[in-house]
Amino acid sequence: MLSSTASASLPDRPSPLAVAALALLRSGRLSGAPLRRCIEAVAASSVADPDQHLLVQAGVRPGELNASLSQARATLEQGLAQGIQALTCADAAYPPALRGLAQSPPVLFVRGSLDSLAHGPAVAVVGTRRATAHGQAIARRLGATLAEAGWRVVGGLAGGIDAAAQEGSLHGARAGLLVVDHGLDRLGPKGQRELAERVLAQGGACLSEHAPGVRATPDSLAARHRLEAELACGSVVVEGAASSAAFTHAQHCSALGRVLFAVLPPEDAGVSTQRGLPQRLVQQLQARVIHTRDDYPALLEALAAAAQRLGAGQAVAAVAQQRPA
Repeated sequence: MLSSTASASLPDRPSPLAVAALALLRSGRLSGAPLRRCIEAVAASSVADPDQHLLVQAGVRPGELNASLSQARATLEQGLAQGIQALTCADAAYPPALRGLAQSPPVLFVRGSLDSLAHGPAVAVVGTRRATAHGQAIARRLGATLAEAGWRVVGGLAGGIDAAAQEGSLHGARAGLLVVDHGLDRLGPKGQRELAERVLAQGGACLSEHAPGVRATPDSLAARHRLEAELACGSVVVEGAASSAAFTHAQHCSALGRVLFAVLPPEDAGVSTQRGLPQRLVQQLQARVIHTRDDYPALLEALAAAAQRLGAGQAVAAVAQQRPA
């Protein structure tokens, strides 16, 4: 069940611009950066019928996509009934970290608190779903440390490292941002739904670039990793085999110019984790190494600097005030 705060913030009906944008996406007539530019131009013009203006901008003849518009409107109305809101890239609540990025979704679907998208910078904590006990303990400790310092923790709902980091974030009293590779009419795998509900109830949010009803595919998993990296100032990869899917996330993080960290406990520390992926990230992507919790202050400093470079000055100042001495 959604929190009362999240439910109260939902509009009565989907925005016309979101309806037209979803219809265009489904029709294949316009997508990606061209669609984002059209959405932003129409929104800036403050016209009375933005949906029709968006269709005109896309080169659609009157009446050509009426059926698609009706289907898109029905999908978004059903989504609202389930607590799912569609944000276009022109909406004020659209995450600031995504604005201006080449591959950011023209329409983003959100379940939970919209405030969580804008208040405070975010950092991704990711890794293998086949995590060791030590790896999960490290992820929980990182999630709690970051949350207590004022950061939103971004991750998926696949279990393992991602879930442990979100558990830690909840313990640190700052619910995170969950990214999934399917429609938000279902909250991840059955074993992770209780965690998702707790994140929502404590003021976090679940995000997807897929409309309600869409099921996961191999391509959507790669897109989920990209969206996680885009939402964050930096990413921490805790553990995984060298071929782990989290490598895709790290590649996106590096390509975006975000700061990348890899957890590598000292060999003599008696901590058993999967080191293949962190070692690969250090060797191939020049990830910064986190050996022990003694490295956490440097991690927080580097993340604050990364957020500053992205223009999140006010959020960084808030983080600095909350950071423990």
